[in-house]
Amino acid sequence: MIDDRLPLTASRVLALAKSTEAASINIIRAVDGTVDALTQIDAMQRDLAKCIHKTFEHKTGKNVVAGCYIDPDDTAIEIFEQVESGLKNFLHALVSKRTAIDRDRNLKDHHCDALHEAYDLAITSTAELVDVVRATRHAIIEHDLAAEPRESETFESVSLLSESLRDE
Repeated sequence: MIDDRLPLTASRVLALAKSTEAASINIIRAVDGTVDALTQIDAMQRDLAKCIHKTFEHKTGKNVVAGCYIDPDDTAIEIFEQVESGLKNFLHALVSKRTAIDRDRNLKDHHCDALHEAYDLAITSTAELVDVVRATRHAIIEHDLAAEPRESETFESVSLLSESLRDE
């Protein structure tokens, strides 16, 4: 004799199986979406770092002409400082999210591996971009300091310099 509850139980089991399948598909979509987004961030940041480096490497060279500044009003220096700060915050967020991967019990090993790899790429490119922004900012500052016109006397010896200082 078939229990009257059997069809109800069967439909519940089927519903549970379908919801589990839907949850798995949603996890796969979320993992794939995250990996794709991080891959795009990595590529964009690497391109941006190359662009910044190429744009400023010839401007911050050794041939400094007095009075010829790259950033006379310090506008670029301030922008680079803000960008560096924002990138550091983003880097911290990426590292925090990467550490959370292993605590998510819904993720399988292959999900974790894909996410770790994608986060590692994004973290590396973000750190490299921070370095490029910082180095460029410092190069601009150094260049503009070197471009300050200086009216100074040159001395052939220390004794002549000492005499000059006594005269003042």
